Amino acid sequence: MVAWFLNGSILTGGAALVPDRGPETTWRLGGMGDFDGDGKPDRDGWPDILWRHQAYGLNLVFYMQGSTPIGRASLPWVSPAWQVAGMADLNGDGKSDVLWRRIADGLNLAWFLDGVTVTGVASLPGAADLNWRLVAVLDLNGDGKPDLVWRNQATGADLVVFLDGVHATGGALLPGVAYPNWAIIGPR
Repeated sequence: MVAWFLNGSILTGGAALVPDRGPETTWRLGGMGDFDGDGKPDRDGWPDILWRHQAYGLNLVFYMQGSTPIGRASLPWVSPAWQVAGMADLNGDGKSDVLWRRIADGLNLAWFLDGVTVTGVASLPGAADLNWRLVAVLDLNGDGKPDLVWRNQATGADLVVFLDGVHATGGALLPGVAYPNWAIIGPR
């Protein structure tokens, strides 16, 4: 992964952001957030980075200062049957929580984290139709709590599920592009 430094639309530099890989090249960006509660995403625009080794189920957090990793820690192992679906502060403690999705059956879970310690687990609303994929986690109704944006890979339909923590409080179909080969690019 490479970060580009921009001044408006002008590229002013860049930095490589990769975990120690050795011979393995299957580490992938799982998400970005504030694992240590230092508020960095809000102050300097540099969140901490969650790396996921999908083949082995390993999870590694890089604590960032600017584009420089200043520390790292492991999250617990998670079966390769699960994928990181998103990250958000679901319990209001100022630290990122991880949203997991088991692709085989569509089960969705949230890990409540205090740094890299799992303090709780909760089910998240999902869809029985496995064509639905979680594509964004952000506050869409202005209540200060993250909401889930889902996209149907078969039909191109888009849906928002409004949350209060991990509990659905409503939902709405979003106007969008009803072409399955288009994708939403946005906050995860």
